[in-house]
Amino acid sequence: MNNQEQLQQLLAENGIETTQATVSRDLRELGIVRTKQPNGVLRYQITRPEANTMSRMRQAVETGLREYALQVTVAEFILVVRTIENSANALAALIDDAQLPGVVGSLAGFDTIFVTCQNAQAAQELAAEWQVLLVG
Repeated sequence: MNNQEQLQQLLAENGIETTQATVSRDLRELGIVRTKQPNGVLRYQITRPEANTMSRMRQAVETGLREYALQVTVAEFILVVRTIENSANALAALIDDAQLPGVVGSLAGFDTIFVTCQNAQAAQELAAEWQVLLVG
């Protein structure tokens, strides 16, 4: 693929209608830039995927907490997150995908998530951050 118009056309062929400006903005936000190779060929490459992707994932967790979480309680190195009904699995998936520092993983039920942290201090710090989101 040599240009954004080709990408736009490929997206359209797959049922995704967009504008060239939107494609350009999205590529920039994802850290994908067009660079000239030593042989003169232009090519797209990812410049900083980890920072952008992880930032977006953390934002998704924050949004999910604001919308679905009711309460966060610390139990040693585990956070117990109470959610509105039938929301725990979706929020736990966001937490897992975000690869938050200090978080080992999560286990979700119908309206409760157990978030296992590396230690009690990590759990306390994360709970404090999340409490701020819940309050408002």
